Amino acid sequence: ASLWALALPAQDTDALAPEPTATPRPVIEIPEVTARSQETQLRLREIDEAVASAPTDEIVAELDDFANRVAERLVTVDETRLDTLRQLGREELQQEWQGYRSRLAGWQARLLEISSGFEANRLELEETHALWQRTMAGAEAAEAPDVLLGRIRKVISSLDSTRDEVSAARDAALTALDTVADIRVEVNRVLEEIAASSSGIWARVLTRDSPPLWSALAGAARRDDGDEVGGDPLRPPAPGPDELSLDRVHRFVERERASLELILVVLVALAVVLLVARRRLARDQVEEAVRPRIAAVVQRPLAGAVLTTALMAAWLLPGMPLIVREFVTLAILASWLRLIPVAAPGPLRLGFHAIAVVYLADHYGRLLIDHQPWSRLYLLAVSIAAAAIGVRALRRDGPLRAMSPVGWGRLFRALVPVATLLLIAAAIANIVGAVTLARLLTRATVTSAAVAAVLFLAVLVLDAV
Repeated sequence: ASLWALALPAQDTDALAPEPTATPRPVIEIPEVTARSQETQLRLREIDEAVASAPTDEIVAELDDFANRVAERLVTVDETRLDTLRQLGREELQQEWQGYRSRLAGWQARLLEISSGFEANRLELEETHALWQRTMAGAEAAEAPDVLLGRIRKVISSLDSTRDEVSAARDAALTALDTVADIRVEVNRVLEEIAASSSGIWARVLTRDSPPLWSALAGAARRDDGDEVGGDPLRPPAPGPDELSLDRVHRFVERERASLELILVVLVALAVVLLVARRRLARDQVEEAVRPRIAAVVQRPLAGAVLTTALMAAWLLPGMPLIVREFVTLAILASWLRLIPVAAPGPLRLGFHAIAVVYLADHYGRLLIDHQPWSRLYLLAVSIAAAAIGVRALRRDGPLRAMSPVGWGRLFRALVPVATLLLIAAAIANIVGAVTLARLLTRATVTSAAVAAVLFLAVLVLDAV
C-alpha cells in the first residue's frame, strides 16, 4: 500500500483547496427601500442646497474684475522703471501688490475648500449610485412590485442629476482656482521685481552709475535725446493711467470714508478753536504768560487748522492716490507759507521761506526736466542752494546764533551742520558720477528739512490750542 501510494502522481494541494468566496457587495433589502429612498432624497436636497449656496459665482465675478485690474496695473508696472521710484512710491507699490497677493490667497483657500467639499460629495454620490444600481438589479431579480421599482428608478435619476450638478460646481471651482494660480504667478513676479529694484538701488548708491558731469555735458551736444547709456537714473517714471484716474480717487474715498470724516471733523474743530482764541486775544481775555504762544498762530486760524489736519491725513492715509497726495502736499505748503510770517521766529523766517522754495524746486521742478545732463545740473543747483542755506544759518551772525540753546534751538543747531555736510557731499557725488547717491542725499535732506520746519509750525498750532 505504501509503494502504491508512492507511485501515485502528486496532487496540487492548492487545486484541492476550496475557492474563496467573494464578499457580497451591500444592497438595500426590499422592505427597506421606501425608507432608504426618503433618506437619500433628503440627502440629495442638502447637497443641492450646498451647490446653490456656494459662493463660486460671486468669487468668479470678483475674480474677473480683479484680473482686469491686475492686467491694467501690470501694463503700468512693466512700463515703469522701478529703480527710479522714490522709496515711498516703491513701498506703496509693494504694499499694493502685497494686498493683491493676500486677496488671492484668501480666494485660493476658499475655492480649495469649496472644490474639496464638492469632490467629497461627488464620491459619496458615486457610492450611493452604485448601491441603488445593485438594489435595482436585486429587486428586478426578486420580481419586486412595479411601484417599488419605479421608486428606485426615481432615486437613481435624482442621483444622476445631482451628481452632474456637483461635478459642474466642482469643475467651476477648480477652473477659478487655476485662474487664481495664474494671477498669483504674475503678482509674485512683480513683487520679486520690486524687491530686486530695491536691492539694485542700494547696490548703486556707492557706485558711479553715470559718467562725470563734464563728460555728460560734452556729450550732450552730440545726442538729440540727451540720454546716457543705460538710462537716466534721475528720470521720474511717468504716472500710469490709473494713477491719474478719478475712479481710483473714488475708490480711495469709499475705502477711507471713516478716516476722511474724522480728518474733516478735526479740521473744523481746530479752525473754530483758533477763531475763538483770536477773539479772546482781541478782547484781552488771555493771560499774559500765554499770550505770546497763541498770538503767533491765531492770526492765521484757517492756515493752522489746514496744516495740522493735512499732516494728520498724510500720517493716517499712507496709500493715497497721486492726485490726493499732491493735493495734500500743496495744502501743507500753502498753509506753511501763510504761517511763516506770523508764527516763525524772526531769525528763522527767511530760512523757512528758503527751505520752502528749495523743496518746491526739488519736488516739482525735476518733473519738468527729465533728460541728462540737464536733470543732473538741476539736481546740482538744488543741492548747492540748499547747502548755501545751511552755510548761511551757521555763520556767526546767522539765525541759529539768535535762537535759544534749548528746545528747538538745540535741535536745529545739531541738525543744520549735518544737513549741510550731506548736501555738499551730494553735490560732489553728482559731479563725479554717483548720481543715485546724489539724488538720495539731496532729496532726503531737503525733505527732512521741510518736514522739520512744518512740524515746528504744527507744534506751535497745537500749543496754541
